[in-house]
Amino acid sequence: MAAVILYTDYTYCIYESLLETYTDILPLPVLKKAATFRNWQDKQAFILGRLLVWKGLKSFQYEDNCLNQLQISSYGKPYIDHQVFFNISHAGRYVICALNSEETGIDIEEIQPIELNDFNAIFCAEEKFQLSKASNPLQQFFKFWTIKESVIKAEGKGLSIPMDQVTISPEGAVSYKEKTWYVKEIDAFQDYCCVIATATQLTSLIVKKVNFDVAQSTETIVSLV
Repeated sequence: MAAVILYTDYTYCIYESLLETYTDILPLPVLKKAATFRNWQDKQAFILGRLLVWKGLKSFQYEDNCLNQLQISSYGKPYIDHQVFFNISHAGRYVICALNSEETGIDIEEIQPIELNDFNAIFCAEEKFQLSKASNPLQQFFKFWTIKESVIKAEGKGLSIPMDQVTISPEGAVSYKEKTWYVKEIDAFQDYCCVIATATQLTSLIVKKVNFDVAQSTETIVSLV
Protein backbone atom coordinates (compact mmCIF):
# COMPACT_ATOMS: atom_id res chain seq x y z
CA MET A 1 0.00 0.00 0.00
CA ALA A 2 1.04 3.61 -0.43
CA ALA A 3 2.15 5.43 2.68
CA VAL A 4 -0.43 8.01 3.71
CA ILE A 5 0.04 11.18 5.74
CA LEU A 6 -3.07 12.80 7.21
CA TYR A 7 -2.84 16.13 8.97
CA THR A 8 -5.03 18.83 10.46
CA ASP A 9 -4.35 22.30 11.85
CA TYR A 10 -6.10 24.58 14.32
CA THR A 11 -5.20 27.76 16.19
CA TYR A 12 -8.42 27.81 18.20
CA CYS A 13 -10.19 25.44 20.58
CA ILE A 14 -12.63 22.82 19.23
CA TYR A 15 -11.87 20.32 22.00
CA GLU A 16 -15.36 20.18 23.54
CA SER A 17 -16.97 19.96 20.09
CA LEU A 18 -14.70 17.03 19.22
CA LEU A 19 -15.74 15.19 22.38
CA GLU A 20 -19.42 15.75 21.61
CA THR A 21 -19.23 14.85 17.93
CA TYR A 22 -17.02 11.78 18.26
CA THR A 23 -18.30 10.43 21.56
CA ASP A 24 -19.08 7.06 19.93
CA ILE A 25 -15.65 6.86 18.26
CA LEU A 26 -13.30 7.77 21.10
CA PRO A 27 -12.76 4.95 23.65
CA LEU A 28 -12.81 5.70 27.37
CA PRO A 29 -9.01 5.18 27.80
CA VAL A 30 -8.37 7.81 25.11
CA LEU A 31 -10.73 10.27 26.81
CA LYS A 32 -9.13 9.62 30.20
CA LYS A 33 -5.64 10.15 28.77
CA ALA A 34 -6.70 13.42 27.10
CA ALA A 35 -8.08 14.68 30.41
CA THR A 36 -4.65 14.32 32.06
CA PHE A 37 -3.19 17.15 29.98
CA ARG A 38 -3.29 20.61 31.55
CA ASN A 39 -4.16 22.91 28.65
CA TRP A 40 -6.70 22.64 25.86
CA GLN A 41 -4.00 22.71 23.19
CA ASP A 42 -2.45 19.45 24.39
CA LYS A 43 -5.84 17.85 25.05
CA GLN A 44 -6.98 18.80 21.56
CA ALA A 45 -3.78 17.65 19.86
CA PHE A 46 -4.05 14.27 21.59
CA ILE A 47 -7.68 13.77 20.52
CA LEU A 48 -6.99 14.97 16.97
CA GLY A 49 -4.09 12.53 16.70
CA ARG A 50 -6.38 9.62 17.60
CA LEU A 51 -9.05 10.84 15.21
CA LEU A 52 -6.48 11.01 12.39
CA VAL A 53 -5.55 7.39 13.17
CA TRP A 54 -9.26 6.50 13.05
CA LYS A 55 -9.77 8.35 9.77
CA GLY A 56 -6.69 6.68 8.25
CA LEU A 57 -7.62 3.18 9.37
CA LYS A 58 -11.16 3.66 8.08
CA SER A 59 -9.68 4.36 4.64
CA PHE A 60 -8.06 0.92 4.86
CA GLN A 61 -11.41 -0.73 5.58
CA TYR A 62 -11.14 -0.92 9.37
CA GLU A 63 -14.39 -0.77 11.33
CA ASP A 64 -15.82 2.36 12.96
CA ASN A 65 -14.85 1.03 16.39
CA CYS A 66 -11.22 0.34 15.46
CA LEU A 67 -9.89 2.69 18.16
CA ASN A 68 -11.27 0.26 20.75
CA GLN A 69 -8.51 -2.12 19.64
CA LEU A 70 -5.72 0.32 20.51
CA GLN A 71 -2.92 -1.23 22.54
CA ILE A 72 0.23 0.30 24.02
CA SER A 73 3.65 -1.32 23.63
CA SER A 74 6.09 -1.66 26.51
CA TYR A 75 7.78 1.49 25.18
CA GLY A 76 4.51 3.45 25.17
CA LYS A 77 3.86 3.31 21.42
CA PRO A 78 0.19 2.84 20.41
CA TYR A 79 -0.67 0.15 17.87
CA ILE A 80 -3.58 -2.01 16.71
CA ASP A 81 -2.16 -4.86 14.65
CA HIS A 82 0.70 -5.62 12.28
CA GLN A 83 -1.24 -4.93 9.08
CA VAL A 84 -1.23 -1.13 9.15
CA PHE A 85 1.33 0.79 11.22
CA PHE A 86 0.82 4.39 12.27
CA ASN A 87 2.70 7.16 14.00
CA ILE A 88 1.56 10.57 15.28
CA SER A 89 3.33 13.88 15.81
CA HIS A 90 2.22 17.42 16.62
CA ALA A 91 3.81 20.84 16.88
CA GLY A 92 2.35 24.33 16.93
CA ARG A 93 -0.87 24.37 14.93
CA TYR A 94 -0.37 20.98 13.24
CA VAL A 95 -1.26 17.42 14.18
CA ILE A 96 -0.03 14.77 11.74
CA CYS A 97 -0.34 11.01 11.33
CA ALA A 98 1.53 8.64 9.00
CA LEU A 99 0.11 5.22 8.07
CA ASN A 100 2.03 2.51 6.24
CA SER A 101 2.27 -1.26 5.76
CA GLU A 102 5.58 -1.30 7.65
CA GLU A 103 7.05 0.38 10.71
CA THR A 104 7.04 4.12 10.10
CA GLY A 105 7.95 7.21 12.08
CA ILE A 106 7.01 10.82 11.51
CA ASP A 107 8.04 14.04 13.22
CA ILE A 108 7.05 17.66 12.72
CA GLU A 109 8.70 20.62 14.44
CA GLU A 110 8.07 24.36 14.24
CA ILE A 111 11.20 26.21 13.12
CA GLN A 112 11.90 28.81 15.79
CA PRO A 113 15.00 30.46 17.29
CA ILE A 114 17.02 28.27 19.67
CA GLU A 115 20.56 28.18 21.02
CA LEU A 116 22.16 25.58 18.75
CA ASN A 117 25.10 24.99 21.09
CA ASP A 118 22.71 23.59 23.69
CA PHE A 119 22.19 20.54 21.46
CA ASN A 120 25.78 19.64 20.57
CA ALA A 121 25.50 16.32 22.39
CA ILE A 122 23.00 14.86 19.93
CA PHE A 123 25.27 15.33 16.89
CA CYS A 124 28.35 13.45 15.75
CA ALA A 125 31.41 15.32 14.42
CA GLU A 126 30.30 14.99 10.78
CA GLU A 127 26.83 16.30 11.54
CA LYS A 128 28.29 19.27 13.44
CA PHE A 129 30.47 20.00 10.41
CA GLN A 130 27.44 19.92 8.12
CA LEU A 131 25.61 22.31 10.45
CA SER A 132 28.56 24.70 10.52
CA LYS A 133 28.66 24.83 6.71
CA ALA A 134 24.90 25.16 6.19
CA SER A 135 23.61 28.39 4.64
CA ASN A 136 20.76 28.30 7.15
CA PRO A 137 22.04 26.49 10.27
CA LEU A 138 18.71 26.83 12.12
CA GLN A 139 16.74 25.16 9.34
CA GLN A 140 19.43 22.48 8.98
CA PHE A 141 19.24 21.83 12.73
CA PHE A 142 15.49 21.20 12.59
CA LYS A 143 15.95 19.00 9.53
CA PHE A 144 18.48 16.86 11.42
CA TRP A 145 16.29 16.86 14.54
CA THR A 146 13.16 15.67 12.70
CA ILE A 147 15.16 13.02 10.84
CA LYS A 148 16.52 11.62 14.09
CA GLU A 149 13.15 11.82 15.85
CA SER A 150 11.30 10.13 12.97
CA VAL A 151 13.79 7.24 12.96
CA ILE A 152 13.57 6.84 16.74
CA LYS A 153 9.78 6.79 16.51
CA ALA A 154 9.91 4.25 13.68
CA GLU A 155 12.13 2.02 15.83
CA GLY A 156 9.39 2.24 18.44
CA LYS A 157 11.65 2.21 21.51
CA GLY A 158 11.11 5.78 22.63
CA LEU A 159 13.62 7.56 24.82
CA SER A 160 15.69 4.40 25.20
CA ILE A 161 17.44 5.39 21.94
CA PRO A 162 19.78 8.39 22.37
CA MET A 163 19.53 10.82 19.46
CA ASP A 164 23.28 10.75 18.88
CA GLN A 165 23.04 7.06 17.95
CA VAL A 166 20.99 7.95 14.85
CA THR A 167 23.57 9.15 12.34
CA ILE A 168 23.18 11.12 9.11
CA SER A 169 25.88 10.86 6.45
CA PRO A 170 26.83 13.75 4.12
CA GLU A 171 25.00 11.85 1.36
CA GLY A 172 21.82 11.74 3.46
CA ALA A 173 21.91 8.07 4.48
CA VAL A 174 20.41 7.58 7.94
CA SER A 175 21.28 4.67 10.18
CA TYR A 176 20.77 3.34 13.67
CA LYS A 177 23.15 0.56 14.66
CA GLU A 178 23.28 -1.77 11.63
CA LYS A 179 19.97 -0.67 10.12
CA THR A 180 19.46 1.91 7.38
CA TRP A 181 16.31 4.02 7.36
CA TYR A 182 14.86 5.92 4.42
CA VAL A 183 13.71 9.46 5.18
CA LYS A 184 11.72 11.96 3.16
CA GLU A 185 11.05 15.61 3.91
CA ILE A 186 7.44 16.74 3.61
CA ASP A 187 7.27 20.27 2.20
CA ALA A 188 3.58 20.98 2.87
CA PHE A 189 4.11 23.02 6.05
CA GLN A 190 5.58 26.53 5.83
CA ASP A 191 7.86 27.42 8.75
CA TYR A 192 7.84 23.81 9.93
CA CYS A 193 10.11 20.87 9.27
CA CYS A 194 8.51 17.46 8.77
CA VAL A 195 10.15 14.09 8.00
CA ILE A 196 8.80 10.58 7.51
CA ALA A 197 11.08 7.57 8.09
CA THR A 198 10.42 4.13 6.60
CA ALA A 199 12.25 0.80 6.55
CA THR A 200 12.13 0.64 2.74
CA GLN A 201 12.16 3.38 0.13
CA LEU A 202 8.73 4.87 -0.51
CA THR A 203 7.36 4.36 -4.00
CA SER A 204 4.17 6.31 -3.30
CA LEU A 205 3.19 8.89 -0.71
CA ILE A 206 -0.18 10.59 -0.33
CA VAL A 207 -0.53 13.71 1.82
CA LYS A 208 -4.05 14.81 2.78
CA LYS A 209 -5.57 17.45 4.99
CA VAL A 210 -8.49 16.49 7.20
CA ASN A 211 -10.85 19.15 8.55
CA PHE A 212 -12.63 18.30 11.81
CA ASP A 213 -14.05 21.79 12.34
CA VAL A 214 -17.48 20.74 13.57
CA ALA A 215 -18.33 24.37 14.36
CA GLN A 216 -18.47 24.97 10.62
CA SER A 217 -20.18 21.63 9.95
CA THR A 218 -17.38 20.45 7.70
CA GLU A 219 -15.20 17.38 7.60
CA THR A 220 -13.32 17.07 4.35
CA ILE A 221 -10.23 15.40 3.02
CA VAL A 222 -8.32 17.29 0.35
CA SER A 223 -5.48 15.60 -1.50
CA LEU A 224 -2.36 17.79 -1.75
CA VAL A 225 0.14 15.58 -3.60
